[in-house]
Amino acid sequence: MTAVVWGPRSSTCRDSFWLRPPVLVGDPVRVRASDRLPTGNWLDPAQGTRLTVANFRDSAEATFVLPSPPPKAIAIDIDLQLEVDSVRGTGLRLQQLFSVDANGTLLPSRYARRDVTVTVVPNAGVTIANRPPTELVGRHPLLTVTTAGVRVDAEFLDVTELWWGLRATRSAPAPTRGDWHLHPARMCSREKLVDRVDDRHV
Repeated sequence: MTAVVWGPRSSTCRDSFWLRPPVLVGDPVRVRASDRLPTGNWLDPAQGTRLTVANFRDSAEATFVLPSPPPKAIAIDIDLQLEVDSVRGTGLRLQQLFSVDANGTLLPSRYARRDVTVTVVPNAGVTIANRPPTELVGRHPLLTVTTAGVRVDAEFLDVTELWWGLRATRSAPAPTRGDWHLHPARMCSREKLVDRVDDRHV
């Protein structure tokens, strides 16, 4: 059995609440097997044979069993999805391709990191769209291969997508004139602003 575990880099640190339910949702780990080392579009989730993965979010671990005889390669897709107040965003997403020797040992081959385009929309917040991932040779810097499987360094998560999603649901709508500081929800007025400016000049 092979395990994929995620957590802080230091074993002395307590796991963050971001890395466990109810904030962590979905299937953090998926695994695909191939009878040859892919040379083409191995990043496509539809490529390869999907292996059964048991995701234990409560213990920050996922396990799977390699077929016998072992496949020539496996791709591990890691996607830590975070959810707060029904708003969901990606905290960490990466893909790692391993070649597999006759003994079932995982040998890092290639990896891909997530790339996004962030677009600021005036008076509407921010949109975050996925771009084609960047593919590199070797082992992803956040992964460590052990005799028991793979460890994911999740000490730092990117909550940008989640933060903007939550902000969009909680922020007061901006007036069409752009005078956001005068919106009623902000309990402000022109007179109060003038008084504050006068006070500063006294």
